[in-house]
Amino acid sequence: MPKRPTQVLFLVCLFTITLLLTNPLTTAEPTPQLLADRSRDGIGAALVHTPHLIHSQGITGRGETIALADSGLDRGDINNLHPDFQSQPGQKPKILTIQSWSNGPTADTIGHGTHMAGIIAGTGAASAGQYKGMAPDASLYIQAIVDEDEQIKAPDDLSRLYLPAYQAASYIHVNGWGTPGNRYNRGAYQTDRFMANYPDFLVLFGAGNDGPEERTLTGESNSKNALVVGASPGNRGLNDNNMAHDEAQAAALSSRGPTLDGRIKPDLIAPGTGIISTASSMIEPEKHYTIDQGTSMAVATTGGAAALLRQYFRERESIKPSSALLKAALINGARFEGEADPQLHNREERSPLHQGSGFGLLDIGRTLIAFQEKLFTYEDVTIGLQEGKVYPFTVTAHPDLGPLKITLSWTDPADETGTGRLVNDLDLVVLDPEGQAYVGNNHLAIEGPDRRNNVEQVIIPKPRAGEYTIEVRGQKVQPQGQPFALVMGQVPAEEILHTDPATTAPNNEATPPLIVAINDQVKKLQPEDPAYQDLPAGLLTYRGPYQRYAALRIVEEQAIEMGTLSGRAYITPVHPERRHESYPLAAEGKIWINNTIVPTWLPWAKGAKATIWLDQLRQEALQVKASYDTIEGRIQDWSITDRTLQLFEDNKTYLVHPQAWLEWRDEPLGEAHVPGPLLESLETAQVYVGSTLRLILDPESNDVNYIQVQRTMAQGMIQAAQPEQGSLTVEGFGPLKVMDHAPISRNGERANLRDLRPGDYIEAVLLPDTQEAVTITATSKVHWGKIFYLSAQDKIVYYSDQYQRSHQRPIANNAKIQRWDMAVDLSTIPIGGWAWFTLNAEGEVQAIHLVETEATAAQQVRSINRQTQEIITEEDRRYRLFSLTALSRDGLPIPITALQRGEAIEITPLFAPTYEERTYYAAAITAPRNHHRTTEDREAIEINVFASPMGEDFYIWGQTTATELYLYPTASNERISLPIQRGTGQFVWWTRPQREEQGYQLVAHNDQGAVEGRYISLPQRSNNRFYDLQGHWGEEVVLRFVQQGLIKGYGDYTFRPEQTMTLQELAVLFSRTFGWPEPAKESQPKGQARSVAPWAQSAIAFLKNQYPIIAQQEMEKPVQQQDLLHLIDNEMKRAQLEPINWQEKPDYIFGTGGYNPEKSINRITAVMLLDAVLKAIEEEQKKNPKGA
Repeated sequence: MPKRPTQVLFLVCLFTITLLLTNPLTTAEPTPQLLADRSRDGIGAALVHTPHLIHSQGITGRGETIALADSGLDRGDINNLHPDFQSQPGQKPKILTIQSWSNGPTADTIGHGTHMAGIIAGTGAASAGQYKGMAPDASLYIQAIVDEDEQIKAPDDLSRLYLPAYQAASYIHVNGWGTPGNRYNRGAYQTDRFMANYPDFLVLFGAGNDGPEERTLTGESNSKNALVVGASPGNRGLNDNNMAHDEAQAAALSSRGPTLDGRIKPDLIAPGTGIISTASSMIEPEKHYTIDQGTSMAVATTGGAAALLRQYFRERESIKPSSALLKAALINGARFEGEADPQLHNREERSPLHQGSGFGLLDIGRTLIAFQEKLFTYEDVTIGLQEGKVYPFTVTAHPDLGPLKITLSWTDPADETGTGRLVNDLDLVVLDPEGQAYVGNNHLAIEGPDRRNNVEQVIIPKPRAGEYTIEVRGQKVQPQGQPFALVMGQVPAEEILHTDPATTAPNNEATPPLIVAINDQVKKLQPEDPAYQDLPAGLLTYRGPYQRYAALRIVEEQAIEMGTLSGRAYITPVHPERRHESYPLAAEGKIWINNTIVPTWLPWAKGAKATIWLDQLRQEALQVKASYDTIEGRIQDWSITDRTLQLFEDNKTYLVHPQAWLEWRDEPLGEAHVPGPLLESLETAQVYVGSTLRLILDPESNDVNYIQVQRTMAQGMIQAAQPEQGSLTVEGFGPLKVMDHAPISRNGERANLRDLRPGDYIEAVLLPDTQEAVTITATSKVHWGKIFYLSAQDKIVYYSDQYQRSHQRPIANNAKIQRWDMAVDLSTIPIGGWAWFTLNAEGEVQAIHLVETEATAAQQVRSINRQTQEIITEEDRRYRLFSLTALSRDGLPIPITALQRGEAIEITPLFAPTYEERTYYAAAITAPRNHHRTTEDREAIEINVFASPMGEDFYIWGQTTATELYLYPTASNERISLPIQRGTGQFVWWTRPQREEQGYQLVAHNDQGAVEGRYISLPQRSNNRFYDLQGHWGEEVVLRFVQQGLIKGYGDYTFRPEQTMTLQELAVLFSRTFGWPEPAKESQPKGQARSVAPWAQSAIAFLKNQYPIIAQQEMEKPVQQQDLLHLIDNEMKRAQLEPINWQEKPDYIFGTGGYNPEKSINRITAVMLLDAVLKAIEEEQKKNPKGA
């Protein structure tokens, strides 16, 4: 019978279509679509930028100049800057000056200052406005304060910074630097003194990045008068790397107060993590934007917002505001957590003073709307309040609006004693219509009148209707009096929009019109307007007496999916590198798929094109309308250049979208149903002609948005390796035939079948018909374990592995963290969870893959199938063990044969049935010390064990009454069954330990369920001996090379002298011997990624540059004698030595047969030849020390 077509295609076709997993369909950077500048949206800056909402041209910072003291700007040349800092026609120059105040460079070789400048006032020109700053029409006055060593070196007297900026009409001065140490330092004193002398000059400082501990502010942040800003967590969705995800709370990195003397700092928090802004050309010349985090980003955001506020006061109120007024207005409009809670003043357990969020989260949109709607009024009092005097004010409250907030701020003179104590002390007292008094800052757990802070605030969550009296009292004031600023009023009411006509009555005079900014264009809508009815329900609105305000962004995304984080759904691009562009789905959010509303996302719609309605103010998706077509078939042809593919089934040509993404849809066999560890493969994923694909198409253009390639997978622990037969025996799968020349990697390095060892965990891609392995990824450095402690801040994890071994390991900085089949941050990994831990060569955790489990439950064993590794319980549930199921009794690992029918066990199953109805894989099974038999009925195990090294081998022998014995090496996952002689109970076993082996856990058990354990330690061993070189004629030279760090050998203490040497092995040997230099980044080898191991890339790069003909060969190809001698001759020329005529000395190196150019060379020959060359160079140096 002829083979089916698919068999012919898989087994006969010799060419493949190769795609890189990391970016399979394009070499270009993915173009972000879903991600707008979230800081602008989140704080309401984008809302007030919109023309005709508050101002005919929008509030954009026009006419303002902001000074920035930091690391310089871009190239440092005012005529050659980043596009976002180019001047706009008809406007004030964007950059007034770039000067150094520390005798250092003006060019930004750190990138910090350029990033901050873009946040403050970048125009977004390089991103079509997507990444514009908070005040895009403002100008910048750049002061570089880093020296030639890239260290901050601000002037000893900060007035030397402040005064030139002030004289250049820069009334806002932003600083993203600070001196460690939470104390009132010289810089804080100088800032307070200057601001008191120049009361319309506002200085801002970042709080510092030493959180989350309290009292970690910088010295400058102890300033009384400066506006000090902490960082709130940015909303970057599924790739957010911050512990705190509530934007009303300070981010983990943000320094906390109070100051050393107990004052409230920071004053505000603002978005400071995951911030995308301008990149310095000196750091990333090929990129316009980069992502960064810290309180520097937060203070830059706030500095830009202050410029918007100042423009509003100038143009709409016709005043030049004092810094105290700017400070009071920003604080009064900020979002204080719990501000609408009627129990705000009764929550004694709360201590916001130490939470790092100050008076709340910056919201410039709400602030300016409150002024626009006449909800906020203000007093900028320049005539000083005298001691004992009271200035009264009144404000009328309406119960249908938001909380009543009153903020008092004054610029206090600097204390000449050099402390941060108040010189002038004012008090804020608010009396409600019934005479109840509220005292400033009582809601911040400060009892009685505040005697420390020069900002005081009162918040009344649910004000009574009527007139409130506000008193500013001069408690202790110097004779010249104290000016102050007061902002008072209700914040706009926050309401969720209902567009249902049944709940929104037309022509209701009590319902103000809605001013909505849709994609930065204003529309004024009444409830009866059709466009009003088309708005998505759930849109957040700010309501004032006259109008309501909302902001909506409608975006198109080419290919989306939905994920879950902390129980919340997120819309995210399919492309993994764009996970940070995800948005949460609002509670009111609606999902349409192919014009049908669905209660939840459908997994098979992954890759669908979508239109998404985003609430800019809440940063949530309100509506998702996704659409797609799908087709399945077998691939006939794929042109990466033309971005086209064809299927056998319809012979059509499909165009692949530039942002399309490819993923594998695995068809698991056996244990591959268990989500496995994250392993590093050196192999490029291959799509074979005839591979089955599922295509997700854009229904309008018919472009391919998303591709799933079906592949057959197997995984499990190697029980035995038979390299001569080309096969493995894999627990959880069985015999596995490996295709000839199948690429294999082990622990991230190139390997072959003979390198694989029992105990290695593998993942294999199989041909679907023959089930032969076409690629294998293996590791000896993986554990399956339960997490007992994990610190995202310290990056450390404690866990117990499948053999009950305890581990305390650091987490690598670039570690991959995965949960729910997607990348997540460490904060999503729960204590008590079960996970795979993949280690790197240094013993750090390189990857964590958390696997969901059900709750641990008590079950009773009904039957055990040892062949299939299955347990059926009396509760009629079937559990299957996988290779590394944590099966234990009395804290010792046991096999399934140690379990007893009828005994009670505690079992932790994986979350859901896997491959057939009611069958679960077990994460862990714990058998109790005593089951249905009593301790007296159970026969104790006797065991006597001895161990001793014999040469390079290690012997273990003894005698036992147990029925089964198992050994567990500490350096691997191998489980070794030791045969016990019948009758005598004697056992003996020997091995040659791996280099990293430290000892063995010996576990014995009997038929009655008793278990005993012994630990056997290995004596210390020499690290430079090889088993296969003992007595070898080249042993002495090889050991000398080992001691010099030139060669290392293999992990099993072998050198393999007769094995042919590959080109990449030779390149590394030459690199170590002759000190080849590290190549520049642009000279890294291209086109070699599939075959060059990581440990050889640097050496191969140098080889390619110096010897391109040799470097064109396959990396795994054996080295020929002519190649080796070519390299040797060139190195001797570099040492100014005459090349050796090898043909005259055939026995010198090559032995019988002499020199044969095309003959391959083995490892020992290469080492002996290099040793001879080194000796020749050494002799020449002795003869001619200056010439050699």
